[in-house]
Order: sequence, then structure tokens, then C-alpha cells
Amino acid sequence: MMAKVRAGYEQRLCDLVESSEQLMAALRAVRCLGLPSWCIGAGAIRSLVWDNLHGFQVTSNVDDVDVAYFDAEAPLALDAELQERLHLLLPSLTWEVTNQARVHEWFAEALGQVVSPITSLEDGLATWPEFATCVGIYLDGDESLKVIAPLRIE
Repeated sequence: MMAKVRAGYEQRLCDLVESSEQLMAALRAVRCLGLPSWCIGAGAIRSLVWDNLHGFQVTSNVDDVDVAYFDAEAPLALDAELQERLHLLLPSLTWEVTNQARVHEWFAEALGQVVSPITSLEDGLATWPEFATCVGIYLDGDESLKVIAPLRIE
């Protein structure tokens, strides 16, 4: 029963994302980077859902489009390179690109906190500070949308 409910919610979310020309353009731009494991998440998805649930006719302003990816072998400088490539593709958006495999290094450097390395994209999303933003969407080569929601309610 819960699997059917989850599938229904995921389909509703995918339908909502498909209705957003800007978000679909962003997904296509990120997909063309050829990352092995990626998604757009956080505020871009949360705001789209909340705007819909509240019946807003004008969409909320999203400060940036968060792109999360996972590549344990990628150099630290790749985030900035990918961000620049996305800016060239869609300069109207502000991009924030983060390799979840390196988040533990950021915690150590910026906050002086030791945290265990993240082992997957899903694990990375599960650490985001707001439950409502721990959802990501990616676009497959066949134009189908996929949902990553590691904090599913059972």
C-alpha cells in the first residue's frame, strides 16, 4: 500500500517538474554535463512544490539552483568548472554545484567539524538540513524524470 502511495507522490512531483519550463531547461543543462550521479534539489524543488500546494500564480524566487552530484574521484576544482559551464548554458540562473563526495572536507575546513565521508548521492541528500529540501530530481537520457528521496516516510 505505501509503495503505491509513494509512487503516486513521485508521479505528482514529476508532473509538476515537467510543467516548469525553467526547471526542465535546468535539468537538460545539467544532464549534458555527463555526470554519473546527479540531481537538482533543495530550494528549486521545494519552492515549486510549495507554490503549487498554496496555489500561487507567480512562482517564488529561487536564489540558486542546487546541483548535487557524487564522484569520489573528481578533483575539488571540478565544482567551480561545472558551475561555470552551467552558467554559460543558462546564464539567467544562479548555479550552486556541490560534489557530495567532498562535503566532509568542507565541514573540516570551513567549520572545523569532523564528519564521515558521504558514500553516495542519496546519503548526501539525506544530510541536508531541511527535511523538505532532501529531495532531488534528475533527467534520464530518455527524458524521464527520476526522484531521489532518501528520507521517505514509511
